Amino acid sequence: MSDDASLEEQAFSQIVERGLSSQLNAAEALDVNIQTSILKIIQGKVDSVSIEGQGLVLQEGIRVHKLELHTDNVAVDLLNALLGQVKLNQPVNTTVQLELTEADINQAINSDYVRGKLPIVELKLPDRIVILEIKLPIQIHLLEGGRLGIDGTMQINDQNTSRQISFCSIACPRTDDHPIRLEEFRCISGEGIGLDITIAIMQKMQEWASLPYFALEGMALRLAKMDVREGKVTLKVEAQVRQVPT
Repeated sequence: MSDDASLEEQAFSQIVERGLSSQLNAAEALDVNIQTSILKIIQGKVDSVSIEGQGLVLQEGIRVHKLELHTDNVAVDLLNALLGQVKLNQPVNTTVQLELTEADINQAINSDYVRGKLPIVELKLPDRIVILEIKLPIQIHLLEGGRLGIDGTMQINDQNTSRQISFCSIACPRTDDHPIRLEEFRCISGEGIGLDITIAIMQKMQEWASLPYFALEGMALRLAKMDVREGKVTLKVEAQVRQVPT
């Protein structure tokens, strides 16, 4: 918390910080800085909010090694904010920088929370529709050269047949010059899928990578930057938040 903050800013920041802490399973460090005035506090408005945290464990068991969040001009339900349950009175634009270890990523992607969000994918081939389901667990590897390794299993429902295929792939993350790209995709253990299905999978992943934003529980998210290093990844996410997930 800044030493230059006013007494009301310090007090309000501490109250919100304690409320947010109560919503986490664990936090090695958490610091909330709010810029506002006593009049705006009464009106449920703040000029800006900055949150920095380390070793944050969410209630779903998902861990974030490091988090930095910044947003401006927030209008919130004051009573709920004091209880750490932030409810927005109007949408806000925010930037979030996350630092995740390889262990953090794999714990998150294999959590019950993500399991309930995995979509069933329709691959539209010229002569039929193939249904693809990703199965957990998935293993993510943060490789040298800023690449991602992905190992997993998928179930393919093709007309009257259904089978599970183990695969491994390598992806290049988003940069200023190109979106996320699938560099390699292959089936393992002697298994295989048709060329038409492989092409459809590649096209679907390119379609996802080219989306301007992703919608998730009252938020529109855009991955602005992705820095992959061996054992660690840093993400910069821009978001318009209409409703804070609960």
